Amino acid sequence: MLYSVRGFNAGTRQFQYTVNPRFGSVITSNTIGRAPFRMTLDVAMDLGKPVPMQQLNQWLRPGRGGNSAPKLSAADLKKRYERNVPDPFKLVLQDTDSLLVNRAQVEALMRAQPAYRAKMDSLWTALATDMAALGDHYNDASALKRQESAIDSGWEFTRIAVQAFVAPTLNTIQLGLLPGWVAALYLTDKPTPYRMYLAGPAN
Repeated sequence: MLYSVRGFNAGTRQFQYTVNPRFGSVITSNTIGRAPFRMTLDVAMDLGKPVPMQQLNQWLRPGRGGNSAPKLSAADLKKRYERNVPDPFKLVLQDTDSLLVNRAQVEALMRAQPAYRAKMDSLWTALATDMAALGDHYNDASALKRQESAIDSGWEFTRIAVQAFVAPTLNTIQLGLLPGWVAALYLTDKPTPYRMYLAGPAN
């Protein structure tokens, strides 16, 4: 801006102007003051127990330590634990229309899916069996470590499955349209603790 109004003379009915001495200047030191910016800092703090521990207590405390609620069986625990990691093959196959997946691609994904499911089933069965066998007064830290380690393993195996089987089956355009978690796993090139995925897209 070359001129800026600094007043008005009522007698002459004329505006009074001031010339901007920095007009046309490209020197950073002269222009930086006229380019304000805003920085926002968000801070989050968990005041209660961490989410993993809450999940552990919610599923293991019933029926233990004098709690009269029904104790969850290994089968019950398995159903709950396997919800922690989405099946990438299922997510892609249910979006075949929007992803423009052809018949050959569908068949390739369906051939690879059983091996993935068998591996995950074995993982959840072992975890659920171990947790169901815990006594009334189990060690919270040890149980939590077992739980988190298994879930991390599930996410890592799923990441490998996406990059080894799902990604090579699809073309570049389809990879750009991958849904939620599948896209996150495709774009992650190294093992990642599963809690890091919770900040990513939901499936």
